[in-house]
Amino acid sequence: MRGGRLNAVVLAAVVALTAAACGGDGDDAEGARPSASSGVLPLRIDTEAYPGTRDTTVRIGLSALRKGAPGATRFDVTLTPGKQPPGAAEAWKLAVTDGHGEHAVPVKLVPGAEPGQVRGTLSRNIVDFPAPFALRLTTPSERVVGQSVEVGLVARAGGEVIGREKETVMYPAVEVRPPGGGTPLGGTGAWTEYAFTVRNLTRKALDGYSAQVRLTCELNLADAPCAADAEAQGRAWDAVQWRGPKGWTDVLTDDTSQRRGADGDHGFTGQLYVRDLSLPPGGSREVRVRVKPGTALSRDNRTGEVGLTLTKPYSAEPPEQGTVDVKLS
Repeated sequence: MRGGRLNAVVLAAVVALTAAACGGDGDDAEGARPSASSGVLPLRIDTEAYPGTRDTTVRIGLSALRKGAPGATRFDVTLTPGKQPPGAAEAWKLAVTDGHGEHAVPVKLVPGAEPGQVRGTLSRNIVDFPAPFALRLTTPSERVVGQSVEVGLVARAGGEVIGREKETVMYPAVEVRPPGGGTPLGGTGAWTEYAFTVRNLTRKALDGYSAQVRLTCELNLADAPCAADAEAQGRAWDAVQWRGPKGWTDVLTDDTSQRRGADGDHGFTGQLYVRDLSLPPGGSREVRVRVKPGTALSRDNRTGEVGLTLTKPYSAEPPEQGTVDVKLS
């Protein structure tokens, strides 16, 4: 009798261990709630940043990694800027909006654990997915320009961490303003000029930039070869130049420093080095580009684009681009 009772206890222990390994009280693995310690959080947070000179929007999309929505959810937000001037943290303002950037509600910010860091808390009732919303960051531009800012999100429901994500927002120190759109391209062998304005967004002098010029052709909103066909004689682009310190200079293609002009079949990408570019605090200058189309350029039902991208080599500063639409027909 005693041995039978012992066997029953052992059997019950085995059943309990088996049930725990298979998901507890009969719940399947998909329905089981992952814990923070498991390394799999039940809430997925997708973020995408849209930096602006004054306001920056970080769009946030939520989806479930398990069945069911968490309901009342608290989001702890931290803003961690790069090296900033004294008092930068006090300049930040944060608001939460709907997925379209409307109905903004201010979020109170307090100093964070790190120098220059601020943090705030907001609540959302997540009852269904997708569940988009957005954060609006406002700060005087000189506080962050040329820097990166990390936005951290930690989601909690029922006292448990159910999701976390980080998004780095890059703020360029310069702005590239394209010329007016819709400028028609001249005929074969004729120059057409485009003047881009480069503006210094900071309160200090800037130099050391280089730029890239890119020409593209589009057909029905898709990239298309610029040349009429692969057997076309001549080139789609005869020459591309920029106005340097010594006058008009050929823009060299990326593939070789020996080629003038452009790719005969497709578009054109070339470097123009403007390391002499010097911008006073808050100042601007023009970067002028001119294009000469060749005999092989296809113009039927086409639009084109002339783009100027400004970069600072060996810097974390993001590239800044301006484009202008070109009528090819």
